[in-house]
Order: sequence, then structure tokens, then C-alpha cells
Amino acid sequence: ALDPTSNSNAMGQLLVLATAGIPSPVGGVFVKALSQTQFQVFWTTPSSPNTDPALLRYRILYGVGSPGLLYPSDGSYLQPSLSLVMNFTLSGLSVGTVYTVAVLSCSEIGCDTSHLMPAIAVTFGLAPNTSVQGVVLMYNTLKMEIVVAWAPLVTQPPEGEVALYEVQYGLSNSSLNTFRAYPPANSVILDGVTEDYQARVRAGVKVTPESFDYSQWSVWVMVSPPTSPTVQTGSAGVQESIPHPAAVIVPSVLVPLVVVGVGVASLLLWHLRKTRLATGPDGTANSLTKDGIN
Repeated sequence: ALDPTSNSNAMGQLLVLATAGIPSPVGGVFVKALSQTQFQVFWTTPSSPNTDPALLRYRILYGVGSPGLLYPSDGSYLQPSLSLVMNFTLSGLSVGTVYTVAVLSCSEIGCDTSHLMPAIAVTFGLAPNTSVQGVVLMYNTLKMEIVVAWAPLVTQPPEGEVALYEVQYGLSNSSLNTFRAYPPANSVILDGVTEDYQARVRAGVKVTPESFDYSQWSVWVMVSPPTSPTVQTGSAGVQESIPHPAAVIVPSVLVPLVVVGVGVASLLLWHLRKTRLATGPDGTANSLTKDGIN
């Protein structure tokens, strides 16, 4: 029979014992990441925990991977209580790693392994080593607004998955604001812009359920609202407060096309402003160009 106090028995060594004397299985197992090295494991008690004389303790198993080889957690068995939902904290885990977790109901002679229902979870990861790339600012003279766009950042374990982007922006040499955009959005729109603006972007990953760690900021990218607008691009690089912000998705392959399109439209508007019709003293329409009235 299985020694219920030993931590050296892998899942493959757990014996499926006879039904007699084996407690009912636990309910569904749920795992919540608490930090980069901790999980909180929840499960519901067997259907009749207070009337099942065989149930003496619970055993938490876990292993790296999905699915992974499951090993007993350190420490003694967890004693049952009157609570319908039990929980246990697993510590000492690896950063940004996938784990398989299971909970067994046990008696003096063994544990129930016939209804194993493992859960899959990932610990919170590290901040990205690389900064956000492809940051561009595009000035729309028709709507007096600026579009800040960037290429989505792809991370690799043990880096965490990107949970948000922060866009820091404002007037040049003036106070700055920050706006958050959440994937899959990879751009924001800043309206009511009439002066020079600068912006930069960074990516954030969760390190606890309520806090984040961030990549390095991208370089500052600037744009001005001249008669013929200019567009500048930067490499990598965000905060919250904006007149009427909006976050949208811009496919990375389309960012250069959007820049060209905005430039062409702005040049056409510039040309129309320079060439218009004027009415002469005799009521006839005269052509007004940059050189004067014909």
C-alpha cells in the first residue's frame, strides 16, 4: 500500500485501491496564480465529507508541463474542514512556468486516483526583455487628431504574456498623460490636437493579480501639425487621462500603408488650399493660385 506520509512517491506509483475504504473524490479543481512563484489551489469537498468516515486528509499533487508528471507537494497532508470549498497555497514554483495541479481525497490506506481532474495554470512571468517596436505617430488634419500605433509585442517564457500597453503622450516640453490599451488593441487616438505632440509606448505583464512589471520605454516619437504634415517613426515604447481616447487594432503590416495614406491625403488638402476660385469685380470667377489672381 501507499505510504501516505511520503513525498517520494510519483503519480505513477500511486495505487488505485479497492473501492472499500477509499473516500469519494473531490470536486472541480481551480488554480489561481498569486505571484511569480505561487499558486492558490481551490477545490470543492466530496459530496458527503462529514459522513464519509474514510476521508481523513487531502493530498495536493503538481508538476511542470501540460500534462506533467505529478508529484506530492511538500509538507503533510491537508486536513479536511467543514468548509465546502478548500484551498491550499503552493510556493517555490518557477517564474512564468506552466503547471498541472491535482487534488486527491485520502484515507488511512490510500488516495482516490480514479477520478483525477487536474487543472492547468501558469505562474506570472518576467517583464519583456525587448521594448515595443514600430511606434508611429500620424497626424490627421481633417479631424485634428493623432493616431499612435505600434507593432504588438510577442513574449517568450519565462517572460509573461503582455496584459496591457501604456502610451505616454503630451505636448513637447509640457506635462505628460498616460493612456492604457489592452491587447489585441495596438493603437490609440488622441483628439483635439493643435500643437506639437510626443509619445512613447511600453508593454506590461502581471506579476500579481493587481500589479504589473514593464518593458523599457520606446524612444520618444514626435509629430507636428504643419500645413504639410510630417510623420516620424521610432523603435520601442505608455500612462492615463485623455480628452476622448480610443484604442483600436492596426495590423502591423498595414502601419506603413496607413502612414503613406495619411501623407497623401494631407498633401491633397494642402494643394486645395493653395488653389481656389475667387470672384472678380465683374462677377466672373478667377483662379487664385499661390502667385496671385489670374
